[in-house]
Amino acid sequence: VLQEMAQKKILSAMVSITSFDDKLRQVMEPRTTTGKQRLRVIEELSKAGVRMGIMMGTMIPGLNEHEMQRIMKAARDAGAVSIKTFLTVLIKCGT
Repeated sequence: VLQEMAQKKILSAMVSITSFDDKLRQVMEPRTTTGKQRLRVIEELSKAGVRMGIMMGTMIPGLNEHEMQRIMKAARDAGAVSIKTFLTVLIKCGT
């Protein structure tokens, strides 16, 4: 069914990738698949003709934002053609 929809150009999908650091991923997204497993999904669906993209969220300065370029390159290499990202900015408030 997915291949048929992809051939008609009526299907696209996005996969979230927060980090390739498994310890960090387990804290930020407990009980989820690894970055490598998510890249495999992108690759397999892309090869089947599904237009794939990634959601990079939440990217936190000083925690995981340094991985953004590596995640984007790996996703592109796996077949992703679009990106959405959520960058969290922490503002210190106080007197």
